[in-house]
Amino acid sequence: MRGLPAIFAVLCAVAPTLANAASECEAQWKWAQELAQVSAESTFRPSSVAAGGCLIRGVTLTEFGGDTAEVQIGSLYWSADGLAKTIEDGTPPHALSLNAEGVRYVPQINDPVMDYLFSAQAVGQGIDVQLEAEWVEDARQLILDRLVLDFPGDNHIALTGTVDRVNLNSLSAAQLSVGTMGLREAKLDITTKGLFENYILFAIGAALLDGADDPDRRVAQLKDEARAAIDTMPADLLDASSRVAALRLLDDLPNPYGRISLTVDAPTGIGLTRFIPLAMHDGPKTPEDIWPIFGGVALGLDYTPADRN
Repeated sequence: MRGLPAIFAVLCAVAPTLANAASECEAQWKWAQELAQVSAESTFRPSSVAAGGCLIRGVTLTEFGGDTAEVQIGSLYWSADGLAKTIEDGTPPHALSLNAEGVRYVPQINDPVMDYLFSAQAVGQGIDVQLEAEWVEDARQLILDRLVLDFPGDNHIALTGTVDRVNLNSLSAAQLSVGTMGLREAKLDITTKGLFENYILFAIGAALLDGADDPDRRVAQLKDEARAAIDTMPADLLDASSRVAALRLLDDLPNPYGRISLTVDAPTGIGLTRFIPLAMHDGPKTPEDIWPIFGGVALGLDYTPADRN
């Protein structure tokens, strides 16, 4: 269902100015659906809000020609700076805001009873999403002020970051920036009390354990390999306390329970050019081949297990 996540990116790129009328919000909503190749039904029509931006409630998204799943959204607000250029030539907006409440993924198997039960079950599984980002033209920096995902229960993901050497003055400039931009800094905070198992485990486990006759043994082997890789990491890339946290987190997998915090400090940036030597290296890649790519980068990791009782 690749079209469904794309609707959020599209909405950011077609967001209204402060003076937008409801009709403009409706036009943007329709255009976003067509670009993301999704169809949408909603309880209420899109409307402009006093503070600027657009709001729509009671949304159900399905991919064009697809009937295997739908995404339900309680309410969705979007706003951005740079609408005229976006519509004219595709230039990305220079600031964007997105707030989605009650986002639910609902499988559809064309069985009336099961579809009803899946929909009813999803009501208590809504996810709230907040996104705030801006481009600082003089500094050529793209700043992610916050990306927050609130999951059911005490489960959260929060991300901030700064990307250098970004030019959003035109679509062509933005495309050229992809080869020069680099992540300067980032901070990721995760509270997982079931989040890993419910949303991440199956995707990773299916890939890593494919064909394993003894999954427990395979997991133990993977953990040993991960510990060996951590031991080879340079001290300036991962300091002693972060190394201890990484091993503690590894021990708790596949059921981590607590708070995970990761920081990235890369004054010269982490961009595509760093990975060119690795791409040119023939044969299997070892940790010793990978770590030099991150010269000048410092990672900070902390894992604080929570009481499971």
